[in-house]
Amino acid sequence: MNQSLLSAAVVTAGLLVSAQASANDISSLQGYYKSKASIKYTQQKVEQNKIDFVVLDYALKNSAASNTPVTLPSLETVLASLTVSDEQKQQMTALYNSLNPEQASKACIVEKDSAKIIYLADDEASNCDALPQQSFKAMSLGPGRSSRYEVLSFFRAYGEAQSEGSQYYIEKLEKDSDGSLAIQSTFLLRQNNELIGDVTRVDRNNSGSYLIENYADYGKPAGDKIGYRSFQWTPAPIRENSAAIINSFAYLYGDQLSLNNKATPYYWAIKESVTGHTLRSGKQVYLSQHVERRQVSTQDANNFVKDNYSAASRSDWLAYNFNNANNLNGLSPDECMIYSIRNNEPVVRFKGYNRSLSDCNTEPEGYEKETLSELTSDNNQKIATTNSELVNSAANLIEVVEASSDTANSKIEITQQAYDAMKIQYDRAVTEYQNFTSLEFWK
Repeated sequence: MNQSLLSAAVVTAGLLVSAQASANDISSLQGYYKSKASIKYTQQKVEQNKIDFVVLDYALKNSAASNTPVTLPSLETVLASLTVSDEQKQQMTALYNSLNPEQASKACIVEKDSAKIIYLADDEASNCDALPQQSFKAMSLGPGRSSRYEVLSFFRAYGEAQSEGSQYYIEKLEKDSDGSLAIQSTFLLRQNNELIGDVTRVDRNNSGSYLIENYADYGKPAGDKIGYRSFQWTPAPIRENSAAIINSFAYLYGDQLSLNNKATPYYWAIKESVTGHTLRSGKQVYLSQHVERRQVSTQDANNFVKDNYSAASRSDWLAYNFNNANNLNGLSPDECMIYSIRNNEPVVRFKGYNRSLSDCNTEPEGYEKETLSELTSDNNQKIATTNSELVNSAANLIEVVEASSDTANSKIEITQQAYDAMKIQYDRAVTEYQNFTSLEFWK
């Protein structure tokens, strides 16, 4: 890796149509679907950054560190240095401008902690005494874990600095000399005078498989808000569509929590097996075959709850897979609604009541009825109930569910030994990611 990494790669075809990725798009997903989406998300962010930071990359490559701000080159100057067609230049210009509605003219280039950093500066700035993390856009090139690695970091801030609700995105691109790649993407939000958020790390090896970790710390309890800290990981490399085991372990705490009607903070261990199914069309579909969950009080190990999603309870099993496969937030369609989507029929909901296939034609008394034309997906985006991808997803999953028997599970169980091993991995992650909310993006 070198300082021209972005410029050298900027002509790859995929980035010209890449949309702006948001960490919020995957924050509500669970298990396999979160790991699968993490691969796509980090890939999109790398492509997006190739355009978003191309001017800063050019300046970082061609300017020395100094306490005096430099004038940034124009996008036209940067693109002229690349071997790209006029059509590609037009596409890249349009994407760059969409990502940079307010374009700065000055930047500072400094060296800190063995890293070379460039960050946008105020037009009136006469020196580079301001801290890099006080800028709203920056990048750095620095050493990695050993001489085999270098790390390219990207920093974006939104909202008024240090104010309630301000957001920060930090992406780290780490390349090994053997060609393997690691991408770490962090989303932070300032809330109640603290930084909270989540971090996703995707390690891609040379065979094209991935190790994935998702760590989140959403802060301390406040009012009705509970404290929540979680870690999800793949114990072995996976591909986007492959059999897999996914583990997660969370700690929930605060005055609002109880387990078996007893006030207590608790741990929540979840183990999920992913299995492929061949449809009548010959298409292969991977889904969560069995999700085993165990909640255990931190104060009394005998106070626990175990449950699961599996073919033994097809209604919940179908809903879990459908809602996660399509990243549906808020409202989660029940089994009857999913069948209606497949059949292109009116999608009827009874607020506060989940129906299974056996009572789709009944109308429960005392529940408000409504007919839905759209659902909420991803970052508060709307998706029509007639959307072809949604309809196909419903059809594929229903076919798998109808062909599965109660005993067709890829059965997994969270034994005491498995639970203890998962707790050890969670504790390791808490230590490893304890400083992930730092805005010192270059470290």
